[in-house]
Amino acid sequence: MFTDLVKILEFLMNSVKGLSKLNKSSERKEALLEMLQAYFYLYDTHLDGVKLLESVDSDPVNYVKSLQGESLQEHLNTWDKVLRRQGIRLYKAKQYITYQSYLAVINPSAVDNISKVIGYKMDRLVTLHGLGAGLFFRNVFPTEETPEQLANFVLQVLTKQEAGLIDKDEVGKELDGLNVSLNKFRNMINEAVSKEELLELSDMARNKTYLVTSA
Repeated sequence: MFTDLVKILEFLMNSVKGLSKLNKSSERKEALLEMLQAYFYLYDTHLDGVKLLESVDSDPVNYVKSLQGESLQEHLNTWDKVLRRQGIRLYKAKQYITYQSYLAVINPSAVDNISKVIGYKMDRLVTLHGLGAGLFFRNVFPTEETPEQLANFVLQVLTKQEAGLIDKDEVGKELDGLNVSLNKFRNMINEAVSKEELLELSDMARNKTYLVTSA
């Protein structure tokens, strides 16, 4: 999953270069705010991805079967809260990125390319679109789940697989790659915006994307 998020960041970084297409300062400010919102969604997705990876072994379904008592409940609580946040982020980021007008003005090809990465067509076992929507509506219409079903959601978030094992080293590398891209994007924004404007817009974007649910 995280390699797909890197691709989305690459499209956004290319869009930063096209900010000069926006002649009005108000439009430029709104476009930057949208980009920063996308950044924070992906930044937080990375942080919780690391938390999920640290909480499981390579076989999450059988791993959860081996847990009992407080240890089991602690893992289930952590997974549930992280999955709820990730579902909101993926769903909102997908809606935001594909429907906002400024990205289409700055980089028209980005919207189509991002849509392909997100995967509206069910040409893969699990797409970002399907995964994000499934996790999001899990918040809206909560259902009782077995520990094994919850562990399978964790597997999908980390690997986009509906069954199997987790290559923790490989997922760790994907998370590292996402972190590198997040840093690159942040550096590009730092160069494109004054310190005063960046502080103002960062606070606004952070407030719009911050989720109070904690784990």
